Amino acid sequence: MSERKHPHRAGQFDWITFLATAPEPNLEAWHADNFIVDIFDRRGQTLRCRAIDGGDRGVKIYERAAATAKEHDVTIQDLVGAGDSETYPVVNLGSHEMKWPPQKGKRR
Repeated sequence: MSERKHPHRAGQFDWITFLATAPEPNLEAWHADNFIVDIFDRRGQTLRCRAIDGGDRGVKIYERAAATAKEHDVTIQDLVGAGDSETYPVVNLGSHEMKWPPQKGKRR
């Protein structure tokens, strides 16, 4: 994964932005393993996160967050684009099938 060019880099900023969604206990356990991930927004059970690292533009932190998402049953989605053109491709879908944007009839 480290060789691929991440789709969401904002100009000169050195970070990767992504979403993490899961029931609360899963999010807590996942974040405990990824305390270095910057959580800068929350909507329901979805966290908007940044992997920030000046040396590799957040790649190693992002890769660890995605790998531990499988262990903690957390959905990880890339954040591509901005504003009305944002899309959210799924990197890892948790067994709970929760993701952003929330689906009608599903728990957020």
